[in-house]
Amino acid sequence: MDYENYYYFDEMPPESQNPQSPQSSENPQEPKKKDFFGKLKKNFNKKVACILVVALLAGGIGGAGFAAANHFVAGILGDNDITLSQTTPVSTSSGSGSGDVVAVVENCMPSVVSITNKGVTEVRTFFGSFQQESKSSGSGVIIGKDDDELLIVTNYHVVEGSRELTVVFSFDENQSDVTESRCVEAAIKGYDSTKDLAVIGVSLSDLDKDTLSKIKVAAMGSSDDLVLGEEVIAIGNALGYGQSVTNGIISALGREMTISDGTNTFSGTYLQTNAAINPGNSGGALLNMKGELIGINSAKVTSSSVDAVGYAIPISDAEPIIQSILDKAQRSEVPESQRGYLGITGGTVTETAMSQYGMPAGVYVSDVTAGTGAAAAGLSKGCVITAIDGTSITSMEDLQNILKYYKAGEKVSVETAIAGMNGYTTESVEVKLSNAKAAGIK
Repeated sequence: MDYENYYYFDEMPPESQNPQSPQSSENPQEPKKKDFFGKLKKNFNKKVACILVVALLAGGIGGAGFAAANHFVAGILGDNDITLSQTTPVSTSSGSGSGDVVAVVENCMPSVVSITNKGVTEVRTFFGSFQQESKSSGSGVIIGKDDDELLIVTNYHVVEGSRELTVVFSFDENQSDVTESRCVEAAIKGYDSTKDLAVIGVSLSDLDKDTLSKIKVAAMGSSDDLVLGEEVIAIGNALGYGQSVTNGIISALGREMTISDGTNTFSGTYLQTNAAINPGNSGGALLNMKGELIGINSAKVTSSSVDAVGYAIPISDAEPIIQSILDKAQRSEVPESQRGYLGITGGTVTETAMSQYGMPAGVYVSDVTAGTGAAAAGLSKGCVITAIDGTSITSMEDLQNILKYYKAGEKVSVETAIAGMNGYTTESVEVKLSNAKAAGIK
């Protein structure tokens, strides 16, 4: 067995570990709200093609929009009278001994939460499919608040398929007696399924003053400044037992990978660390020795011949994606009569087309309607739409879901992949959305 080809995500496995069935594309007039980001990159010299043995949570997603803070890392914005403290840089010695780890943990533990997801998994058998309740555990990091909610970032695979989400706040080492005030319900505010990131919210009215006085907002660091061998600390809900701590070093930078379980695909560049990343750590914090958030723990290699190879999403990569999620959550659904349309006909790029022809994930444009914004912007037959306003799309359903929040006349940035002699190149154009009549939609 080639150990480099076998991975699994480190969320606490659900009671049922069967992957969900693929989602089909929808009619443009019947979208469902989702946020998607990114495209599959084709850098074969750097990419590690990985097959994940994954216990992902199955099912649909829920949640409503919210008024986000102007910038999520500020953490204490809002007009109400509740002000959250923020983790502050820790002064550590050059040796970074055990005392330094203790100082970072004491400072940062209140910014990391435990997440429990109760959902439904579709179980497929020889005799047909049926739904089965599932339960899994993960972690999250407090990144800020708005006037009504506390905002928490986590992995998409931690909250996927949720019917009920609960968050436990762990601001000290005593987790054996968690009071009701420290265990509250949460709602999904938005997510980027291809980048494995999500933002959830907890109503401030559900938190008592004692909890609010002790929890903290994480201080953002920069993963761009990391060096090999730099010491790091991981905090998360390992094995679903509550917060625990591991430490290690940055083992590698810029690990470009596409990770897939056959249903979900996450493509990006990861930090590699030997700090233990165990089931339940997904969505938790990877911190530098100043106590700054530098990564979101996501996955690990699992093999009898491999030890201490874990991966985290770099915070410098995650930050703009999270901000995009927050920005789009502010939008309200536009009535169909006022909705904007690109003016294209197309379909979802299939797995076969991606594997056999190297096509990127997205929407293949089979035709462009004359007189629409798409035609005026120069979109052409044969290109693949991969993102709208920085949010990636992997299917026609994704495209429809995004556009239902834009009015006719608004301008959007459309990222496309165009085939050439040396593969696909990326191009971004601005499209003024047409109304239904101009787009030829009756």
